[in-house]
Amino acid sequence: MQVEFLEVGRDKRTWAEEMVIVTPEAMERSVRNNAALLSRSIDFAFAPDDSGGDIFVGGFRKVGSFRIT
Repeated sequence: MQVEFLEVGRDKRTWAEEMVIVTPEAMERSVRNNAALLSRSIDFAFAPDDSGGDIFVGGFRKVGSFRIT
């Protein structure tokens, strides 16, 4: 599956990454490897249909979104 990260972080970085299994850990690794966020607390809120969702830091501040295809 391809995960497209959209306008993540202060620099509004956008990139796509191929993942065999989409997990929060794999997504966090991609965010860190692309130097989009430095926060220790990165959370992913998935949409009910698992087609994407939002990225939060500190539990409440939205810092980007993602789409799964």
